[in-house]
Amino acid sequence: MLSCTASAAAVHSALLSIPLSCQRAHEWKLLKFKTSKIRFRLCAIAPTSSASVEEFQSTPKPKAKPTLPTLPQEGEDSNGSNSFHVCEKIIRLCRAEEYQEALDIFRIVQRHGVEVDAYTYAYLLKGCTVMKNIEEGRRVHTHLQQSGVLPDHFLATKLVIMYVKFGMLLEAHQMFDKMPQPVLEAWNSLIAGHAQHGQSYQALELFGEMLRQGLVLDEYTLTSVVRACAGLAAIDTGQQVHACIVKRGLQKHVYVESAMVDMYAKCGRLDDARHVFDNMTERNVVSWNAMIAGYVQHGYGEEALRLFYQMQVEGIKVDHFTLSTTIRACICTASLRLAKEIHGGVVKSGCGLDVVLGSAIVDLYSKWGALEDARQVFDKMPKKNLISWNAMIAGYANRGHGREAIKLFERMREDCMRPNHVTFLAVLFACSNAGLVDEGWYYFSSMEQEYGKSPRAMHYARMVDLLGRTGQLNEAYKLIVEAPLTPSVNMWGALLSACRMHGNTELGTFAAECLVELEPAQIGNYVVLFNIYAGAGRAKDAEKVKQIMEANAIEEEPVCSWIEINRRVHIFSVGDRSHLQTEDIYMKLEELTCQMKKEGYVSNTNPVFPDVPEQAQGNVSYHSEKLATAFGLISTRPTTSFQIVQKHRICADCHSAIKLISNIVGREIVVRDARCFHYFSHGICSCGDYW
Repeated sequence: MLSCTASAAAVHSALLSIPLSCQRAHEWKLLKFKTSKIRFRLCAIAPTSSASVEEFQSTPKPKAKPTLPTLPQEGEDSNGSNSFHVCEKIIRLCRAEEYQEALDIFRIVQRHGVEVDAYTYAYLLKGCTVMKNIEEGRRVHTHLQQSGVLPDHFLATKLVIMYVKFGMLLEAHQMFDKMPQPVLEAWNSLIAGHAQHGQSYQALELFGEMLRQGLVLDEYTLTSVVRACAGLAAIDTGQQVHACIVKRGLQKHVYVESAMVDMYAKCGRLDDARHVFDNMTERNVVSWNAMIAGYVQHGYGEEALRLFYQMQVEGIKVDHFTLSTTIRACICTASLRLAKEIHGGVVKSGCGLDVVLGSAIVDLYSKWGALEDARQVFDKMPKKNLISWNAMIAGYANRGHGREAIKLFERMREDCMRPNHVTFLAVLFACSNAGLVDEGWYYFSSMEQEYGKSPRAMHYARMVDLLGRTGQLNEAYKLIVEAPLTPSVNMWGALLSACRMHGNTELGTFAAECLVELEPAQIGNYVVLFNIYAGAGRAKDAEKVKQIMEANAIEEEPVCSWIEINRRVHIFSVGDRSHLQTEDIYMKLEELTCQMKKEGYVSNTNPVFPDVPEQAQGNVSYHSEKLATAFGLISTRPTTSFQIVQKHRICADCHSAIKLISNIVGREIVVRDARCFHYFSHGICSCGDYW
């Protein structure tokens, strides 16, 4: 208890060390320390000034502050019982999670030469770690070094853990290396730190050193090692670690199994991941998230949604990561209704949108054309990260609103958000869709000049697309051959599309030949080349391409389109008659065809589209996207939009037909094909008839 007879100098010095919120402490006397809740009661005493009793009573009562230990007077021993009481109080505060109060007391007493023991330092370091207060952590460590207290294994481990939590792995290693025989907790902390901060190789090196020293491994060690394997997509090492886990009988720990599910999923071994998942005796939300994310990552959106529904049936409480991953699955499967239900559920729950979930919802709405919804969510996000900005900019770019995309990009720069390669991809795509050549060149050049980012192959492909869209084919070709990197599939593909649109057979043939050389197993490239040769009257060359395809047994990918209605995915192929509502679908399609003909529609029977083999094209009147469109119209309300997904590019005839249909029925129809999103509305497509 602070003595009333303490020297003025000592009291004044102590008061100066108390935070500003403790001012006027000279008017208060610390009377009672409540050990049950580790709280301190302060009672007022009359001030010594001539202020009236009324003025004193009207003075706001300050909040309770920690009891200050008895400070040493001049000539007193600062290392006796006083030190013991200081340590005891600090430890009690830390155990009650009153870390800041404990640090406040430590800051005061250290200035008066009162030392604390190693055990107390360990609690203080834990407090700094929990509060994520780097400055306080460094200060405590510095004082520990100056105090002469030799860190034992327990204290040194706390320092390692603290620096790992702060992401300061160099400092953590320095402490770790000073330990003559690091304990298991120190090894585990350092391995986990490297795995969590993307330094998976270093984590595996530490694990190898543990094995060489014959140290005991536990479930925490192996969980972090499995995560490191996932970070490197090192499936062979991961399988060896899995065997090690089974050998030690640690495979039934839920966090070990969850890490293995994540590892196999990230390495593309979804069957192995599902096997581990299905055989888990206990699953937590991390296990479910890992499996769902694995399906989404590798394009199995339907499987991801099935697992999400199963998760709800089993009563597993979802978190924001679950919801953001499921939203990504909705993007893959065009499940806009489910995504809106998730968004609505989050709003109703009142838990708000964190930056990850908010960004996922913005991305979903942007990609499926609901720009107003996307912008509303974007503007309401309390905190935005680069993913949020990129999603919104890309949304405007996809819809052909190039000026709006650029405007938002400039606002992002004003907010001191530094763009990355994905940002510039969206901006260049916006310039391409809007035909903004000068702006495109400016932003392409600014990547390196202003931000020190060398353009990648995809950025060159966007510029080739921009130049090709505006008919500057020679400039586009020149950009490819002069690029300081090997021309990519996307670069030649963009040039080929431009040649097709502008009828440049010679340059288009060269681009197609380059594509075949880069992707010899991709059937679409051979079909493109075959169609170009056939269209140019080069029958012998066309026949050679056909023979190459047959000799290499290149398989045709199924040509189909799918649409989700009432949480059920309906798949259509060319001329499909397997659907239960086939008669209604074909009747609607015939009705639409009659209406289109009145608008001047004439079916296009030329080579339908470059990436679909002739035998798979069938009758253009019954292409899969047309069947899906007719089904969407008869299965949804007259005022709603719907979405269609397909892996092949939409053909010219279907593109023209759906433009007319959108005008006839007065509805927006979204088609996501192999190249881009097509937003059909009022007889116009967002791609500007260039795809």
